[in-house]
Amino acid sequence: MNQPEAHAASAPFRTCGMCRKTWATREDFLEDPGIRLLGLQAVPELADANVLVFEHECGTSVSVLAHKLRDLLAPAEAHDATLPLLYGTEACQKLCTNIASRSTCDRPCRNAYDRRLSTWIADRKERLRAQRATATSPSIALPQGSDGSGRR
Repeated sequence: MNQPEAHAASAPFRTCGMCRKTWATREDFLEDPGIRLLGLQAVPELADANVLVFEHECGTSVSVLAHKLRDLLAPAEAHDATLPLLYGTEACQKLCTNIASRSTCDRPCRNAYDRRLSTWIADRKERLRAQRATATSPSIALPQGSDGSGRR
């Protein structure tokens, strides 16, 4: 193994530029409740430069190249590099111009895949948040009567 490969294997997935918190894996990063997805920042004419922008609880943004997360979607939805980039054309819905938009694009465009990825991650983070809220909410034991109805 050469030197750059050795470094890549030991490097964390991401490090916050402000507070220096590190996430060893993308799973650690995506499951961190202190990370909130802001949206997709599309780069016209260069879909492989698209970034997903997240906000860390310390107040700074942390970006991840979308292509590093594309394999999270089902293979049936695989990113097709042969699709045209419709960004800026009449066929474009202009959803990629609004980083906060969660709308899914239905156009045959390379950026549409990254929009679906962004929506999938946002939905996943919401499900994880709901699971955490359910797991941490105290259960209230009600007194049970002899018939199990709660009446005495």
